[in-house]
Amino acid sequence: TLMHYFTHSEARHNQPNEDTIAAQAHPSAAHVLLCVLADGQGGQVGGALASQSAVQTALEFARACPVAQLMDRATWAKLVSAADAVVSADPKAGFTTLISIGVVANQIVGASCGDSTALLIGKGHYTELTAKQRKNPPVGSHAALPSPFMARLRPGSMLLIMSDGVWKGVGYEAIVQLAQSTHGNELIHAVRRLQVTQHGGQLPDDFSMIVVQEP
Repeated sequence: TLMHYFTHSEARHNQPNEDTIAAQAHPSAAHVLLCVLADGQGGQVGGALASQSAVQTALEFARACPVAQLMDRATWAKLVSAADAVVSADPKAGFTTLISIGVVANQIVGASCGDSTALLIGKGHYTELTAKQRKNPPVGSHAALPSPFMARLRPGSMLLIMSDGVWKGVGYEAIVQLAQSTHGNELIHAVRRLQVTQHGGQLPDDFSMIVVQEP
């Protein structure tokens, strides 16, 4: 069975959204979930285009891979490098972060670059899967250095993939605490409420989140 997943992406107050997210089943393996999140660099030209292009490239790459290949961390590192090459080849595209993850049964395999984050949350504890990633050089520079990772998705645990607009203002601890009592869309709305409450009633940055949990 495919893991349940919930997604939300929203622009910051009065600005276009420079984040792009996607979550979908693998075309030839319905039990494999592909999750991708990119946060285009703000204050630069072409951030939105960079994030869209990175997500599209990552999805195409992952969809073309057989499942056995997706179980290898090296595949995901190659995927991030492929997205980096495509984005950097487009003169209109800027820079972006990128997290690409495959959830295969109880295994999480992926790679990332930038300061978006993936947290694996259990009962009362969490692991930052993207802890070793490098912020620079970014995807779109043709010099991005992907950091692959792998983990087990244990019963009752939850995977959160977030742009920095989700976690930077409120911190991991607050999000992990909310995740102990709320799930799915409820959790996304609770984190959003917390973010807005702490920033004068408005989102300070683009807010994008993918939540993956057991059915």
